[in-house]
Amino acid sequence: MFLLKPDWIAHFGDKDQKVSIFSIDVHPSGALLATSGADGLVKIWNIKSLLTAKNEDDKTEKLCGTLKGHQGRVLCVRWSKENKPLLASGSDDHKVIVWECQNENAADSSRTWSIKKELTGHTSDVVDVSWSYDNKYLATSSLDKTVLIWDARTLEKIHCLSDHQGPVKGIAWDPAGKYIATQSDDNSVKIWRTTDWTIQKDITKPFANSTCTTLFRRLSWSPEGSHIAAANAMNGTTPVAAVISRDNWDSDISLVGHSASVEVVKFNPILFNCPTNPDSSSPEKTTLASICAIGSQDHSISVWVTRNPRPLAVAQSVFQHSVLDLCWSPDGLAVLGCSYDGSVVVLQFSQQELGTPIANEEKENYLAKYGYRKPKVIILDDPDCPGSEKNGVSKSAQTPVERALAYTLGSTDIITSTPQTVAEFNTSSTFNTPSISRLLDTPSTNSSLKSIDTPSHNSSQKVTLTKDGRRRIQPLFLGGVQGTEPQASSAPLSVKSLGTSNSISAQSPNAKVTSEVTSSQSSANQAHDVDAEEINIDPPSKATLKDGLPSMSIGIKRKEPPNGNEIKSKKTNGQTVESRPIKLSPYFGVSQIRLGVPRVKAHIVRHKLGKANFSLECHNDLSNKDPAKLTCTTQSTVNWTDYLPSPVISLTGNANFCAVTCEDGCLYVYTYNGKRLLPCMMLDAPVSFIDSCGDFLMCITAVGLLSVWNVTQQTVLISSVSLSPILLT
Repeated sequence: MFLLKPDWIAHFGDKDQKVSIFSIDVHPSGALLATSGADGLVKIWNIKSLLTAKNEDDKTEKLCGTLKGHQGRVLCVRWSKENKPLLASGSDDHKVIVWECQNENAADSSRTWSIKKELTGHTSDVVDVSWSYDNKYLATSSLDKTVLIWDARTLEKIHCLSDHQGPVKGIAWDPAGKYIATQSDDNSVKIWRTTDWTIQKDITKPFANSTCTTLFRRLSWSPEGSHIAAANAMNGTTPVAAVISRDNWDSDISLVGHSASVEVVKFNPILFNCPTNPDSSSPEKTTLASICAIGSQDHSISVWVTRNPRPLAVAQSVFQHSVLDLCWSPDGLAVLGCSYDGSVVVLQFSQQELGTPIANEEKENYLAKYGYRKPKVIILDDPDCPGSEKNGVSKSAQTPVERALAYTLGSTDIITSTPQTVAEFNTSSTFNTPSISRLLDTPSTNSSLKSIDTPSHNSSQKVTLTKDGRRRIQPLFLGGVQGTEPQASSAPLSVKSLGTSNSISAQSPNAKVTSEVTSSQSSANQAHDVDAEEINIDPPSKATLKDGLPSMSIGIKRKEPPNGNEIKSKKTNGQTVESRPIKLSPYFGVSQIRLGVPRVKAHIVRHKLGKANFSLECHNDLSNKDPAKLTCTTQSTVNWTDYLPSPVISLTGNANFCAVTCEDGCLYVYTYNGKRLLPCMMLDAPVSFIDSCGDFLMCITAVGLLSVWNVTQQTVLISSVSLSPILLT
């Protein structure tokens, strides 16, 4: 470990004497350092000069900017986690200021900063600010006993957390995005759900004997999401940092060693494979561990590997007063601390001391069990496409719509990236990337929905040269994912006449159903009500994709037939219904929850829906050559018809609306007049369970994510909340 105490980082008062530095934070790029002090200023420093300040002849420009805007002491500064980060500062003038750089690409010493917006709403000192890991929210805490939640993009206030009975002095966001933790002088840590901003758990046991002498209570959440380290806890009469487990919110572990109250705790953003025995010179086995730094009123900083009973390093009496804030460098090899005495200390570690850092993708896999979701990178390569490697243009990650389209069309050629950048994929020759022509099969003479099918041969874009030498590329038809509003018509609209549009065919109230619909309707009426109808669901089972990626497949493991779809026939109430398993979704490869999903049936019907006893009927083409035909009828009269690009797997409805879910994860909501109440919603996975009641619609996807909508008000009540804490208990 190397200790550095640069005297050139300082804030000065009216008489040019050093004043307290209350907060410190490193830019996500690792190039800049922000500090805030009792002089009412925010200063931006060149962190490169900080790391080379031990050189005697260092001439690097150190101070890159001084931000003036607050009318009081600036108690906290925090960078957002974007590519072009914003800087938030909180002050005892009751304001939060968000700063932005006007010339991000300029040299560090030439950058200019301006106020993006001043956030007002607190009625007392703002002592802590924190950006969520997904840059969706900004949280600010104050001595007025409240925490305000702001939209990080619009910087508008969206909620106020006001259940604390004392000043709120610390905030920590859950890396998985499900919770936010706050710590207050009321001797409690409260865990709030980000879905409805209500309290999940109120933790008071470790803080029952805590004193209110600390200026801050800055807590931190571990990078893999499993623990919270909280400041100013007590183990009897001994000051400690309490470690709270996410599994049951217990605080049985304490980090003991400081002789005075703990002001701040900060986890290293990097997870390391640490040596089992750090004191041994011989190579030992390594175990995954998080690293935590603690700053105390005893003027010292300690660094802990959380699985060890004693600290990795202790810097004693490095300050003349209390440690007020800590931050880690982006590479996790340096921790910086600031003090009430106005000085800054840097503790630099070698990789041999901390261990081997794990890749960010591996850390995300640990977060996945707590509901964290990040789209996988899917790379498509067509040698005839202008954006392919052949033409020297780098590919980008596939959009969610493209990813869903590839899944819908039956492709399992999905490559899950290892810890490499997109540029590394473009230059690598070891990856067998699937061609887009393997996903699409477009006949040259017809572009109707009937042409959407699982491809049987390669097709490529047609490239021609004009007289002036320019290339003209004929685009491939990809198909749509949602239809349009109902169109008046006197006759049913055939599939062939749809072209590239998915339209609803509305008929007059007196129109009669064709013989096909009538026969199926009458036979179905002889069955029984929807509540008694059997739903054939395959249990989830382990399987492997064609390219060898471990994943989970819906359907019992069985030998795959030559056509890739195993169609089964089953008699139900005297009728023979064919069905097949759904096609594999890429999200099953990373999900901790894998639920069963209804099989794709050739015919699905639901009766006695709505006040007029509507019937909702769907005909699926199990070969995916034709779109799914959805029909709403009353007795023998067809009210409307819609065509959907993916087979329908489940239906539901009540007096107010009806809804259908498709194999590709799309959700459609209709009125009984055929109008779509909501746009087509693309869910993360096929729906395992769907139900409706009154104005509300609920879905549980196959990866265990729960969503609830108020269809009438067109609002989201619960958005993709993981059920893993319930299902894995």
